[in-house]
Amino acid sequence: MKISVIKAEFKRLPTWLLLLVITLLALAPFYWLAAQSLKTRGEMYLYPPTLVPHEWAPDNYGRALRDPVFIRSYFNSLVVAASDIIAGLVVCSLAGYAFAKFRFPFHNLLFAIVLFSMMIPFHVVVIPLYLEVKKFGMLDSLLGVILPFIAKPFGVFFMRQYLLKIPDELLEAARMDGASELYIWGRIVLPLSKPACGVLACLFFVENWNMLLWPMIVLQSDKQQTVQLYLQRVIGVYNVDFGVLFAGAALAVLPIFLLFLFMQRQIIAGLTAGAIK
Repeated sequence: MKISVIKAEFKRLPTWLLLLVITLLALAPFYWLAAQSLKTRGEMYLYPPTLVPHEWAPDNYGRALRDPVFIRSYFNSLVVAASDIIAGLVVCSLAGYAFAKFRFPFHNLLFAIVLFSMMIPFHVVVIPLYLEVKKFGMLDSLLGVILPFIAKPFGVFFMRQYLLKIPDELLEAARMDGASELYIWGRIVLPLSKPACGVLACLFFVENWNMLLWPMIVLQSDKQQTVQLYLQRVIGVYNVDFGVLFAGAALAVLPIFLLFLFMQRQIIAGLTAGAIK
C-alpha cells in the first residue's frame, strides 16, 4: 500500500515542480520590490544589481510614513476603493437581480447594451466624463473619481449570470409571504450571492486602487490625490527619491495582498460557481 502511494506521489512530482516554478516567478517581482525598498540610495545604482541588500535602509519606509502627503494620499485611495466597492456592489447586484429575475419591455435589448458597453475603451469616454464631472462641480474631489464608475457593466453581467442559479420558487415563496422586492434582495439574494460579491469586491478594489489616468485628470491638489498619484509625482524631472518611491510602492501593494489573503475562499467559490451541477 505504501509503495503504491509513493509511486502516485512520484508521478505528481513534475506537476509540483512546475507549480513551484510558476509560484517563484509570480513572487519574484514582489521580492524585488521589497529588496529595493530596503536598499540605500548608492546600492540601488549598483550593476549588476544585488539580490539581497548589503546595507539595510528601513528608514525609506520611515521617510514615506513621516510624509503627511503620503498618509493623506493613502487614506484617499482607501476611501475611493471602499466607496466604490460598497456602491458598486449595491448597484451591480440590484441591476443583476433585475436582469436575472424580471421580464420587462426591452429586457434583452437593454442587457445587450450593457454587454456592448464593456467593449468601449475607457479612453473614448474620458472627455465626456470630464465635461460631466466639471459641470457638476466635482473636479478636484474624490466624488469625481468615485461616482462615474459605480455602475460597472462587467459587474452587472457577472451578478446576472450568478443570480440565474437562484431558484425562482424561493423568491416566489417570499413574495407570497408579503416580502417586498427590496427585502427579498437584501435578505435572500445578497446572502446567497456572497461568493460572487467577494469576487467583484476584489476586482473593484484592485481596479480603483491602481487607477492612475482618471485621478490624474480630475484631481489637482495634494490634499485630494491618491497614492498612485503620489508615487507618480515622486518621480521628479531632475531627481527621483527611489527609496521613498520603492517603499511607497511596497506599502501600496500591501492592501491588495491582504485582501486576496483574507478573501481567497470567496474568490475560489465565486469563480468555480456553476462548474459542478
